[in-house]
Amino acid sequence: MTLSEADTRAKLIDPAVTKAGWDEPQIRREVQITQGRLYLVGNEPHRRQPLYADYVLSWEGVPLAVLEAKDEAHHVAAGLQQAKKYAEMLDVRFAYSSNGRGFVEFDYVENTERVLKVTQFPRPRDLIERLQRQGALLRSGDPLLYPYNTTAGLLPRYYQDVAVRRAISAAGAGKTRLLLALATGTGKTYIASQIAWKLYQTKRIKRTLFLADRVFLRDQAYNNFAFFVGPAGDPRYVVDGELSPHAELYFGIYQSLYADHGGKQLFRHVPPDFFDLIIVDECHRSGFGTWKEILDYFGGAVQVGLTATPKRTDNVDTYAYFGEPIYSYSLGQGITDGFLATYKVHKVRTNLDQAGGVNVEDAIISGAELLVPQGTDDIKAFYSVTEFEKKISLPDWTSKICEHLASTLNAGNPMDRTIVFCVNMDHALEVRQRLQNHFAHLGFSDFAVRIVSEEPYSSTLLEEFRDSYRKTPVIATTVDLLSTGVDIPSVRNIVFIKPVGSVVVFKQIVGRGTRLDPVIDKKWFRIIDYTNATRLFDDWDRPAEDAAELPPEPWRGMIRLQVLDAETAENAPGAWAIAVAAPNQQVQLVPRSNELVATGLPELDLAVHIGAPNYNGRRIRLPAVREDEAELAVVELRPVKERAERILLKGVEVEIANEVILTVDATGQQMTATEYLAYAKGALQERIEDRADLRKTWLDAERRTILLAELENQGVHIGLMADLKGVHDADGHDVIGNLAFAGPLLRREERAQTFRNHNSVWLSSLPPQHREIALELVSTYQDGGINQLKRQALKLDRFKKFGGAVGVVRILGGSDALDGLLRAIQERLYPPLKEAA
Repeated sequence: MTLSEADTRAKLIDPAVTKAGWDEPQIRREVQITQGRLYLVGNEPHRRQPLYADYVLSWEGVPLAVLEAKDEAHHVAAGLQQAKKYAEMLDVRFAYSSNGRGFVEFDYVENTERVLKVTQFPRPRDLIERLQRQGALLRSGDPLLYPYNTTAGLLPRYYQDVAVRRAISAAGAGKTRLLLALATGTGKTYIASQIAWKLYQTKRIKRTLFLADRVFLRDQAYNNFAFFVGPAGDPRYVVDGELSPHAELYFGIYQSLYADHGGKQLFRHVPPDFFDLIIVDECHRSGFGTWKEILDYFGGAVQVGLTATPKRTDNVDTYAYFGEPIYSYSLGQGITDGFLATYKVHKVRTNLDQAGGVNVEDAIISGAELLVPQGTDDIKAFYSVTEFEKKISLPDWTSKICEHLASTLNAGNPMDRTIVFCVNMDHALEVRQRLQNHFAHLGFSDFAVRIVSEEPYSSTLLEEFRDSYRKTPVIATTVDLLSTGVDIPSVRNIVFIKPVGSVVVFKQIVGRGTRLDPVIDKKWFRIIDYTNATRLFDDWDRPAEDAAELPPEPWRGMIRLQVLDAETAENAPGAWAIAVAAPNQQVQLVPRSNELVATGLPELDLAVHIGAPNYNGRRIRLPAVREDEAELAVVELRPVKERAERILLKGVEVEIANEVILTVDATGQQMTATEYLAYAKGALQERIEDRADLRKTWLDAERRTILLAELENQGVHIGLMADLKGVHDADGHDVIGNLAFAGPLLRREERAQTFRNHNSVWLSSLPPQHREIALELVSTYQDGGINQLKRQALKLDRFKKFGGAVGVVRILGGSDALDGLLRAIQERLYPPLKEAA
């Protein structure tokens, strides 16, 4: 009779393992690795089954091998793939499968697989010696073998254990710059404290510095290291104006360490070998030049950077200093494993957002009132959404959003903790006032509070807001104070009224909602997005099965760039640049001497976004050419001036244009992204026969308007489809063609550049001023789409140099000539398929 799996383990596998010298304390059975992914059915959270390893074999607490068991009826190797998956998750080098009659081993040290008899299972010493031959430590006194501190009752999760082991192994191998990239909510400070604990207890280090950029992050870490306090006293010390030589665990903000103290910076009051270990919290956002100077001074210490984001445009300095992460654990993986809350996305667009901004003249014609501060003479005809509440105040836009947000929160539980990210402090004050008034009937004077740096009691408000046991405050409006590092597990709603362009900032903000909270039984959170910030989601944020990778392109182009201060002609400090290489693909220019350089680019004219702290950014086009032909391009940036009083536009008609709720799991009652796109595809194919029919419809303004109106009535929104496709500025024609007929998905910028490249002969045949007008019209299309290619576009500032609309018509030779030029540009922007390249 064939033995069951349980009997196979008990009667065959256990005896073989113990006979090989593995004692019971070294054998862990039915080891839970993950919590089981959370998913939503409606608003009800459910969990999938956790992952369990049949056996994990350890030496002095360090896992060495995973063994998966199957019953006698299975092949001896039937469990090997499962064992390898668990071994890779646990970062162990040996994986085994067994049916009780033998073993199959996969050795990650040698990348070899072999079949073993039941009597040949390796002894602990065999595996240790094989690891030691590859440079692993695992010798007496090794910090890896020292137990974790569990006085708080916390055992490390599998990925935390891997991060600790990776860091200690790298430090033991002589590496001094270590980067750990783990998503917000995964316990980076816990990991750092355990690294320090093991090194401290084994006498590898004497003094540790925990370096943060904000006081509350410093204090939060100080509290998390409380388990170091023992009978000998408290080794912790907060650096605040003095640097005592008599402590062992130092907690400071880099601003204090960098400040002048007695004629020199505070950190220089101790010798360079004073610290043995330095931990830099949230290192992706700290002032690079400042903390780098501190770290360079203590260059002999082991330096561990903690970051919550993968390598991006605005944290490239961090990666340049620390190198690639020795371990990464993404938000998507945390959700897949069930350690982080799942989320739902509620995307909302007003009519102004859908239009990309507000046309001042049109608003005034419709009855709005424009109030201009004295001395302001540079009023623009059109303000984009990214300029709202920065350059122009639109109380009607803010009012409509607050009204909609209040209605949305009321539809659920209005007492759910909510963080609203606003454009600036004034905007945060206005939003707070409106939301407090919307919920005044609940009877709480502190229902909505503003938590920003200029609030005198912001620290107290923050502590009250963080407290899961308090009823109020319920809503916190902020700018960026709550965007990073602060633990607020009870937050259920993350609201974007603030446009966000930085992937790093976006991930930090979303991270405020990812923590589970057993006090209120929080297992999921909601992102309410009024500014299309969720376009910045990528594979780092998605559960594992949703991730996808793009194949690399064989590109050989290069760009060299120098960024100067327009007033001093000196290099702009902290300058960065990013080249748009392809749809949804960006390449960061890296510092090289006084230049910023990018290689591996397509050999085309590319859009390059350039910026620096405290400077106005720019967006230009530069040619990417072969390395031996690349010339240095010089770009000037102007410093940001003091904030001026904003233009006020009142009485603008604002309405909610569309909204959709997306969950991250297909079991939800609401549409997921996949379901929405499938629904949209069906609606498109009902109305359009093929790509040729689409082109014909798109070039006919009346037919195009009817098509889009019908789609809108069915809840099919071009902008939303583009967002879900990950190319938010794609041409509407191409969004439809890609989804319905698998056509190419081009950004407007790419289609405009293709026009310029493929129509050079036609453009050269035009009189010079006609050609210049045509190119400005193409740029107008690039900014706003095909609906901008009409006579009204001539009111834009870019046509003032021709004398405005009257001047353009005169230059071209009449209105009919203008209409002809507009038609020609449209037809060449969308060439017939046989002509399209």
